[in-house]
Amino acid sequence: MPFWQRTRITRSTGRERTPCVLTDAAAGEPLDRGAARVDHCLAFAREKLGARIEPGAKILDFGCGAGFHVRALLERGFDAWGVDVYDAWNREALASAHPSSVVARLRLIEAIHPKLPFPDHTFDFCFSDQVMEHVFDDEGVFAELIRVLKPDALSLHWFPGANYPFEGHVHLPFPWLCRYRGYLALCAMLGLRGPGQRGMTWREVYARNVVIMRGNNYRPKKALRAAARRVGGKIEFVEREELAFRGGGRLGKVYGLAARLGVGGLLLFFVGFAAQRCMVLRAT
Repeated sequence: MPFWQRTRITRSTGRERTPCVLTDAAAGEPLDRGAARVDHCLAFAREKLGARIEPGAKILDFGCGAGFHVRALLERGFDAWGVDVYDAWNREALASAHPSSVVARLRLIEAIHPKLPFPDHTFDFCFSDQVMEHVFDDEGVFAELIRVLKPDALSLHWFPGANYPFEGHVHLPFPWLCRYRGYLALCAMLGLRGPGQRGMTWREVYARNVVIMRGNNYRPKKALRAAARRVGGKIEFVEREELAFRGGGRLGKVYGLAARLGVGGLLLFFVGFAAQRCMVLRAT
């Protein structure tokens, strides 16, 4: 059967993940960026979500990647841990970048039916950044996050949704269309290329993007809420609140003008549909 007739891309069945591209840790860029993200995450959770994150609190980075967020948290005095299905921190490029005390806090978990290696009610706070779009077992993941969180604690997750204007893994517009082989083939034939794909034939680009998209899962908010309810959790989406907290993000100047005109809330209402998802998960 020709590839264009097999329209929908099926999910990944194992620990298949595109290796992350690591910049030179000695240059300080990943650590500085991770520290800024951590500071924003903690401030938003405390000031707008009512999270109780005291000095020395136990914090879990779910999908910690190379471990830069965990390192930033440790340097701020928190009892931080990280888990991921891909042990990027064991790569040679990072062997000398992180102190052994940081690497000792990073744990490898299974991609299918992941079990977090921590006792019940361990963490005061959990967060993830660009991770939930790779999750296929929502109920299993939500149940584990709820299990390891202390009563009344919450977890906060940033990730792109289907309405986000750009698919950041294959570098093509309209994530919801990137699930279809025909769309990926058309984009490849039109010459659209992502980083590292220059000089590749359209068939090579198409084949690589199909593999990448097998690891991405864009589901509606309704499905996420339902999955959480089935395991004793509840979900709230706070994209507009988070955008307002950042002063409108990249639309800061426009948001500032709209706020002065009294229509800042209206702007956030519409921008929120296409913004990165900001999801709060708690136990009921």
